[in-house]
Amino acid sequence: GIDSVWEEAGKTKIRLINSGQMPMPVDLQVSYSDGSSDLHYVPMYLMFGAKPIEDASVKRTVYAPWKWTHPTYVIEVPRKLSEIAGLEVDPSQRMADVNRSNNKK
Repeated sequence: GIDSVWEEAGKTKIRLINSGQMPMPVDLQVSYSDGSSDLHYVPMYLMFGAKPIEDASVKRTVYAPWKWTHPTYVIEVPRKLSEIAGLEVDPSQRMADVNRSNNKK
């Protein structure tokens, strides 16, 4: 889920946390105050690569794999925090997640 969000040097940092025992890849949808949105994808280290693009019309940023031994992962979005209207982990709700309450900010 989303642990914390802050701005640093004009960029937004988003700390994700794996609260459970199951390592999973993460889709994070970032919605902006101008009405646009994009997808930030963090593959699992065990996957040896990223999944294919599902919707070519949506801008997608792929990050370095998240190692299962690390409980947190920080994503950097090149926009100010004030420009972000919302954040959602797993917008398609396909992830095996027993606690969806920490998936939105």
